[in-house]
Amino acid sequence: MNYMCQVTRGRSFMSFVLVVSRIVPVFTFLAFSAGVLGDEAFVSPPLADNDEPILRVQTEVPRSHIASIAFSPDGKFLYAAGWDKTVHVWTRQDGNGKYVASPERMLRLPIGPGEYGRINTMALSTDGTLLAVGGVSIMRHGSGFRDQYAGLMIPPQSLTKEQRLDRGVVYLFNTATCQLTHEFRGCRDEVVGLTFVQGDNEWLIAASLESALDRNVPVVRNVRVFNTNTGRNHSHCEMPDGEVVDPIPSLCAAAIAKQRFRVAIAWNDNQVFLWDVDKNNGTFRTPLPKKALDCRSVCVEAGKPSSFLLGARATPLSGGDWHGKVLSIVESSSDPVPKVLAPELFWPTHVASTSTNNGKSSRIVALFAKEKRQPVDGKRFVWWLGTNETAAKDAWNYTQLPPLDSARLAVCENMVAIARHHPEEILLYDAAGLRGGNAKPMQVLAQPSSPIDDAHFISRGKERGLRLRLRNRAELVLNLTNGDFEREKLDSWRPDVLKAEGFQWRRSGTDASRIIVRETSRLDTELPLPAHCRWTDRTVVRVNNRQIYPHPLLVVGLDVGGAPQVNVYDTHTGEWLRRLSGDSGQIISLSASEDGRFIVGVTNDGVVSIWRLDDLEQSVSNQGMLRGVMATDSNEGIRIDQFDAVRFPRSVARYAQAGLAEGDLLEGFVRGGALHQPEQAWELLMKIATLKPGTKVQLQVRRTVRQGVQVAKPITVPIGLAVDERKPHFQFVCLHDTGLDRWSYIGWTPLGPYDTNDPAAAELVGWHFNPSEGQKEAKFVPLSESRHLRRRGLLGHLLTHDQPPDPPPPP
Repeated sequence: MNYMCQVTRGRSFMSFVLVVSRIVPVFTFLAFSAGVLGDEAFVSPPLADNDEPILRVQTEVPRSHIASIAFSPDGKFLYAAGWDKTVHVWTRQDGNGKYVASPERMLRLPIGPGEYGRINTMALSTDGTLLAVGGVSIMRHGSGFRDQYAGLMIPPQSLTKEQRLDRGVVYLFNTATCQLTHEFRGCRDEVVGLTFVQGDNEWLIAASLESALDRNVPVVRNVRVFNTNTGRNHSHCEMPDGEVVDPIPSLCAAAIAKQRFRVAIAWNDNQVFLWDVDKNNGTFRTPLPKKALDCRSVCVEAGKPSSFLLGARATPLSGGDWHGKVLSIVESSSDPVPKVLAPELFWPTHVASTSTNNGKSSRIVALFAKEKRQPVDGKRFVWWLGTNETAAKDAWNYTQLPPLDSARLAVCENMVAIARHHPEEILLYDAAGLRGGNAKPMQVLAQPSSPIDDAHFISRGKERGLRLRLRNRAELVLNLTNGDFEREKLDSWRPDVLKAEGFQWRRSGTDASRIIVRETSRLDTELPLPAHCRWTDRTVVRVNNRQIYPHPLLVVGLDVGGAPQVNVYDTHTGEWLRRLSGDSGQIISLSASEDGRFIVGVTNDGVVSIWRLDDLEQSVSNQGMLRGVMATDSNEGIRIDQFDAVRFPRSVARYAQAGLAEGDLLEGFVRGGALHQPEQAWELLMKIATLKPGTKVQLQVRRTVRQGVQVAKPITVPIGLAVDERKPHFQFVCLHDTGLDRWSYIGWTPLGPYDTNDPAAAELVGWHFNPSEGQKEAKFVPLSESRHLRRRGLLGHLLTHDQPPDPPPPP
């Protein structure tokens, strides 16, 4: 298991890397509320320590991965949520039937840097009155956007119980008032699935991925039932251990008796579980596994609560040769048996159902994905089956389909919506037209920011700029000194990029999670990257400036199953030194300035971020860490759960040589002749962070030598370098008015000052206010209402100074 507890999800990735703020008083912040998990109803989790307003880009369409879409039952509203940390809402116009963005109805959650505030899942109640949202919530003592101090990266095993509960909050909104009504606590980490019981708004089902304590597995998969009236954690079902290809489950639930409802769970582990929950006492029947059933989608057939629909690729439970099927499981007294509705050679990855004829009948919609070995010709993509129809109807030729690796499907009686990734857009179809063979969408909802392919530093005398290459291969220059765009005489600018002479990198065979670095007159160095990651030569850049750091550095932009990471490594030792956090989009290119002081990164959502590296040596030389040690709280005390010898092989080897072992209990450490005894793993890590790397510390260890017998012994170990975190020095987005062929930009810093060459662009960026004490909802205020924060020449000034320019004198 990797340090930082990373879990593959196929097209996306759950990274449990945590960032904590150093401005938290190390010895005084451990004042947490106590309580039984099931009694924590409607409790608002504390915000990150720095809860000042946050600058955010706002667009009408999600800028990054769309995790979930849903129609209101009447099709009047369309909801979409994802990794840009906002629930977007569109309203259908009465005249032309087009969907128009309704910013006044947008739903906002508390957010923080990196993954904090990311939405993984969303559920709309059957009547459309309630909307539940879950993902990665902000936790107490997390590093904030406006925190000028370094954050520290820590393993998730070391979080306190309260911090775990903070990360797993589920938010419930009233769709009529657009107000937050409740916050449910009970999930002990990232929420990855939500569904209401069909026809019964009182019950909400939540699935979560939680750090495995006292278990030799990466994560534990849990499903919980919340009562939306009381906020109680009513029931809990832990899924069995198993190899999971995609940790995002598909859930559905329906009432099957007066006091009982059934939950169907497909978690991509070749099993489908049916869980019966009693409304009164929470008891449940043992889940029924369906072996060899690779099911990626489950739903309740509209108007038929006893019928569950499965999109599966499988060998049947009894004979036959199935490639891909839509199955129906109908309620029975003992073991429900799947019934084949229609066979297909393609894999039905998404299945949905909607009522028709005023609820008198239902229709099933499915999306099919093609296996690599299967031919394309003659196959179909969207498939329909109505109650009175004798066979399925093909509605869309497969050759016309968008990429399905991260598609999302939503249906209502008259509309079908398909959301796709790269680019982020939602395709809207009239149901009648689609059934008639019209594969052209009636409307496409796409984000407007102009996509930039890469950016490189350039200079012209004392002027500094960025050469921007667009995806259509056109180029333009943003003059950072005067804030203007240039499209002619680009040859007058000189490249200001670092050359990697005598330096090469390559993959370790076919394994993208290893980079082999080769330098002249040195042995090769292997850099261990996160498991299941992807990178390209355009997202790797070398920095070599001894004034910044004594060894050459490699900065790597990673796609870890869809989640972005930018890591900085020491190429001589292979050690991971820093995480560069920023936007939620995927990094598509990186470049360094010639002096190595700055890194510029471009994401697939059009945001350009510039980070500083010139404080790296000072930062890492003053913060300590037990590298590769995953300490966790247990009933016996602070226990070393595991060593991460893959990510931190040198440090783990030194610990083993000193005599430290997995399973040891850490009672404290000696400093200044006194024994310090932290009560929690979190507190231990914060105290270790105050020690200088390279110093040696004596740990007081208690070890079980045989059953019931423990011995105490001192073990001296070296303190390693901490892995710190930095936000962007500044960011900007570019916009293109195609009608006037005019370019504009708006750039900003986390601290508030901004600059633009078009005041109208200030409407795109604004202040996000996390809820303060006594408030429920987060709110957004356009930056145009804070024009006093505009600083002309901001971006160029930030390249030569640590701080933004002073405000102009009053008129």
